Amino acid sequence: MTETGPPAPGKFIRFFRLLDACDRPGCPVCRCLVADARQYLDSLLYERVNDPDTRRRLHASWGFCSWHAWMLREVSDPAFGSAIMYEDFLRAAIQRFEHKANQLVKSPRGLLGWLGRLVGRARRSLLAEVHRRRALCPGCHLIAESEVDYVRAALRFIDDPQFDSAYRRSQGICVPHALQALQLGADATHAQLLVTRTLPKWAELRRDLQGFVDKHDYRNRRPFTEAESTAYLRALEVLTGAPGLFANDLRAGAPAVRGTPRSDISAARPPERGAEDADFERGKLELRIAELTEQVERLQAALHGEGPLRRLQRVGEAGADVGLEPPAALGDPLSRPDSDRPRPDQPASRESW
Repeated sequence: MTETGPPAPGKFIRFFRLLDACDRPGCPVCRCLVADARQYLDSLLYERVNDPDTRRRLHASWGFCSWHAWMLREVSDPAFGSAIMYEDFLRAAIQRFEHKANQLVKSPRGLLGWLGRLVGRARRSLLAEVHRRRALCPGCHLIAESEVDYVRAALRFIDDPQFDSAYRRSQGICVPHALQALQLGADATHAQLLVTRTLPKWAELRRDLQGFVDKHDYRNRRPFTEAESTAYLRALEVLTGAPGLFANDLRAGAPAVRGTPRSDISAARPPERGAEDADFERGKLELRIAELTEQVERLQAALHGEGPLRRLQRVGEAGADVGLEPPAALGDPLSRPDSDRPRPDQPASRESW
């Protein structure tokens, strides 16, 4: 248990949770976040399964993310509440696919259409794009806010004797949270001090890993220590964080629309009724804007570095796709009328240049 004593001014509940987590294996910040996530899910299943605001937030995010969905198994008596919610989520998923799965992001007509065909822009599923822009999982929204608080608490109280004593007993924060501390540290000295006190813990873990590897030599007669036997598991968490807490590189979650936060869903402002259809239409407009911008950028990149004649020919070919005849002045010089074309036995006049 952590040392007790009168709380210092400014200390809050998450500071004391962080102190307690220092006595448990793994990254203290990860331990706090996993405990907070389980507490959130347990509270939701116990008293908010049929709460309208909670249900609207979950509809906007298409249910929980994979991490929080599978964490439902770890809370107390999850079957009944989970069945109620996921019957509703599955009904909504079926309706979305029945009504919107056949809608595509179609190529526009005219100039923008042949620009898209020129750069090979394929049509995409509108429903898939709306899913990609869905609201953030409510559980992740809560954990993201607590994560910042825990990291800032570690930075703020790095010189506090109570926290210093607890942190020295811990296994140290993981690499992802050390990077976040460097990013959030308004005072670079506090961030550097946290990293300085963490590096020896990582070095000790590396020695345990090396000892575990060395003792696999057939000439070795010494038994593995407990620290060496569990070193590889601790190394996994040090480098990647607690299981499920950080997204993988294949599926990084619902990305943000360019220049906007990942979600506008908060505990204080749940989505309004009918917001899903509004989000669908807004997603169409945002997608079209992003698509047109990308088409122009790709066209510029495709034409960059080509000679002027080839650029004119590509523009003419693209114009022909939409029924526009390229002007003779922009076509191949060999396509000019015979009267305007210089003959091989006669030098070209200045007027023909």
